[in-house]
Amino acid sequence: MDSQIVAYLVSAGVVSLAEMADKTQLMTMVFVTKYKVSKVVIGILLAIILSQG
Repeated sequence: MDSQIVAYLVSAGVVSLAEMADKTQLMTMVFVTKYKVSKVVIGILLAIILSQG
């Protein structure tokens, strides 16, 4: 690969990780790759309800 492309991809990856609000977003993205989106959304909603209730 061209060194400029590699530099761009590394920079974009680092900035993307730095812009993440918290670890919950990373966990959500990982869960969506393994489980159905509907199950992940239900799990997130239940977690929010239980933590705020």
